[in-house]
Amino acid sequence: MGDLRTTGAYWKGGVAEILAFSAVLTTIQREEVEQYIKSRYAQPVKVGGDIVKADFCDTVIRAGENFVSYLWNTGATRLVNQRQ
Repeated sequence: MGDLRTTGAYWKGGVAEILAFSAVLTTIQREEVEQYIKSRYAQPVKVGGDIVKADFCDTVIRAGENFVSYLWNTGATRLVNQRQ
């Protein structure tokens, strides 16, 4: 990917996809490209409808196979989020 000339810093990472266009995109075209990238690389989490529990049995909710980690609103990153 080259380097930043002022610092000599090189890109260290992978490149999933490169998009090249033969002309400047219109606003609508740019928004379509943004939507494509979002749908391909930032798929929404689908955990289904609300679950109301009246007992203390375990309930497992999975984000789906496209996700490799979790970040709960508590700051926890484990697969299991337990409320104490």
